[in-house]
Amino acid sequence: MEFWTRFKDKLALTRKINSLQTPRPQYWYDISLGKSYFTLSNICNTEQNTVGIRVYVGNKIAPVVFPYLENRKEEIEDLIGLPLQWDPNPDNRDKIILLAHSTDFDDKILVDEALNWLVDYTIKFREVFSRIIREMRITNIE
Repeated sequence: MEFWTRFKDKLALTRKINSLQTPRPQYWYDISLGKSYFTLSNICNTEQNTVGIRVYVGNKIAPVVFPYLENRKEEIEDLIGLPLQWDPNPDNRDKIILLAHSTDFDDKILVDEALNWLVDYTIKFREVFSRIIREMRITNIE
């Protein structure tokens, strides 16, 4: 809860994302990508000492949309600035694009660095994926 409260406060200071949810005591913190069936989900895994950002593509549209996004993989990764993990759980019906970052939750300095990293890449992910999702010309996407 404390981690997400600090994350929300830092993200709000950037004024890059207008609508932010209230932090809850869970391992994720979601941000809208502007279309149904898409979610930008920030994660905090204290057991594995990682934070990350995931784009969820809901299973209802994943068979059509995920290949479209994969076809733009090089462009997306160039814009983000790092290689991403594409569909790390191929057996799941929802599809995921992930960027993870190691930290140490026992070290306050590293936690601050992880928060800054997460804010920076959340903004990049939202800018890149929101634009690409808006550009899609696939029918039956609300």
